Amino acid sequence: MRFELFVGFRYLRGKRKNAFISIITFFSIFGVMIGVMTLIVVLGVMTGFDRKLLKTVLGTTSHIVVSGDGGIQEYEHVIRTVRQVPGVVEAAPFFAGQVLLRSEANVLGAALRGVIPEEEQKVSAFAEYLRGELSDNGIVLGTELARQLRVMVGDTVQVISPYFVSTPAGQVPYKKALTVTGFYGSGMYEYDASFCFVTLAQAQRLFGVEGTIAGIEVKINDPFQAGAVAGMIAAKLGGNFWARSWMDLNRTFLAALRHEKIIMAIILVLIIVVAAFNIASTLIMVVMEKTRDIGILKSIGASMGSVMTIFIIDGLLVGSIGTVLGVVFGYALANSLDSVVNFMGRVLGIELFPSSIYYFDKIPVDTSVFDTCWIAGSALALTLVASLYPAWQASRLHPVEALRYE
Repeated sequence: MRFELFVGFRYLRGKRKNAFISIITFFSIFGVMIGVMTLIVVLGVMTGFDRKLLKTVLGTTSHIVVSGDGGIQEYEHVIRTVRQVPGVVEAAPFFAGQVLLRSEANVLGAALRGVIPEEEQKVSAFAEYLRGELSDNGIVLGTELARQLRVMVGDTVQVISPYFVSTPAGQVPYKKALTVTGFYGSGMYEYDASFCFVTLAQAQRLFGVEGTIAGIEVKINDPFQAGAVAGMIAAKLGGNFWARSWMDLNRTFLAALRHEKIIMAIILVLIIVVAAFNIASTLIMVVMEKTRDIGILKSIGASMGSVMTIFIIDGLLVGSIGTVLGVVFGYALANSLDSVVNFMGRVLGIELFPSSIYYFDKIPVDTSVFDTCWIAGSALALTLVASLYPAWQASRLHPVEALRYE
């Protein structure tokens, strides 16, 4: 064992003349542990939520949407062309528009999507979120939309489109009575409160655009390569078409998730910064307590670098113990977080994680090795920085001055 490491270990575990220093050392370790544990749990929960939300977004939005100016006619040929692009798995047509839905209890605006059910399930999680079936004279409502309209399966909903038809009374909006045949529950309120589905042929009739679609939904092998594949699709189809990836369609939402995680991580790192200041304070007091020992070490030939290394090792040992404990307890808490939250809810008499709001039956936690590594690395780096000044002060002590009053 190197001389500096041996002395550093002895200084850390040796008995203190001043018990106050030992207490501060304990709190320094505890502070690093709490900071690391909190970061692991919070970032694990945020990553879990992010991935759940991304799964929902990718389930309700295809990887790539191909559109044309004024819609797409003769879309079968366009779909065949899109399927030839490398990386494309499947493509399906759709129609989209805004309608009014009127039930006996309410009138609401909704985003109507016309799809071919057997084709739609190839490019999205439509079949997974569908409860019931989609028939030609039926309509599938988002669960929240159905709740606001106060309708059940078998009830009739009047669909009023912005397409005008001529009648003896003049131009009036086209409307059609459709039977509710199912519900659509994605788990995201915004989608479930605004979307309804009809067959593609029914949507074309509602908007008076027989043979025309709004766009083509495309599924690819790797969703995170959607931007590159969208560029290839646009180049292959030519200037009358454009292709947008799911990341382009949800740019603001994804940016908010990313920035929220970064800001939360920065805020929580401050806990470790406070613990690092405690470590610096502890080492400063250890230097004051060990002034005589430092003088003896330097008088028998210890260099400034060796003395500095001893106290840096002391600081790193405190930080390492706190970091290891933080990682262990962080993973333990993350893996049992749902039980802990339920227990706290029973003690406090409130539901801390209502599934009716979040649409999850348990708290989603996804701890990643990458996050753990940078959290542990940050804790050790802050510990090292906090140890430098006390170690430098110790290395500058002159042997004569250190031993003068001993």
